[in-house]
Amino acid sequence: MSRFFISHAGKEYREARALRKWLIQQEPPLANEIFLDVERVDGIQIGNEWVDELRRAGYRAETIICLLSSTWEKSAECRAEFRLATYLSRRILCARLEPYEERSITADWQRCDLFGDGHKEEIDIGDGKPPVAFASEGLRRLKDGIRGSGLEALSFAHTRNSSAAAAKVRPSPERSGLSCPRQVCTRRLI
Repeated sequence: MSRFFISHAGKEYREARALRKWLIQQEPPLANEIFLDVERVDGIQIGNEWVDELRRAGYRAETIICLLSSTWEKSAECRAEFRLATYLSRRILCARLEPYEERSITADWQRCDLFGDGHKEEIDIGDGKPPVAFASEGLRRLKDGIRGSGLEALSFAHTRNSSAAAAKVRPSPERSGLSCPRQVCTRRLI
């Protein structure tokens, strides 16, 4: 299950892929935690109805990252993804790809800008086109917002013996107050 969902207009798939790649470079545990529809492995697979797949991913995600642009604002599907996140009380992180004057449905949310003056981060997504450039300050603010979404739990190092360690602290049926043999208790729980 992906904890993060990137909402983007179809025309901005390069920016969405670049952001996903940059986030994973910064926080490797995010590799299996970000849903992006255009990704070959973790995105929408051929033969699936894309609207339903987007909706399902939106329901599963804990946080939605909206890549805002005038194209995003005009997209009925992008606005639906945003509304779904608000109805489900999901955390919403807004990052603007460009300046625009329109009144946004995201106007009440604090946002960051991935464009503008200052230092830029260039991300090559391997498609033979020029790298995507984002404002470093905007990326830093977005990363801080993601950390505020509970990323810390993903960053804990796991040991090889984590299941053995968990078994040591798992109470036996006798210590938990259950009065049945272990096999019977286990079958009842399953």
